[in-house]
Amino acid sequence: MKHDCGLENADNKIIQMPDKIRKIIGDEKYNIDNVGMSGSLVYMFEDIVLKIQEAGSESENEYIMMKWLQGKLLIPEVLAYEKDDSKTYLLMSR
Repeated sequence: MKHDCGLENADNKIIQMPDKIRKIIGDEKYNIDNVGMSGSLVYMFEDIVLKIQEAGSESENEYIMMKWLQGKLLIPEVLAYEKDDSKTYLLMSR
């Protein structure tokens, strides 16, 4: 099921996010990916993916590892990374 942007979580509540990420996403339609087991919210757009998860060492290490691997392995490109007091927002190519 495709949704209009104004991102919602699985409970249909609007997700707050940093302006930098919202500007890149714009009004693109998305699907919510419910396959993983990480507890993250994953939004699948046509050509980008937004992963929102609890702030902590795991999410920060994921970002650091992806940045380090850029150009070494074929992995998604990190387009933006933001964090606040409770969440991290990783926007990457699909």
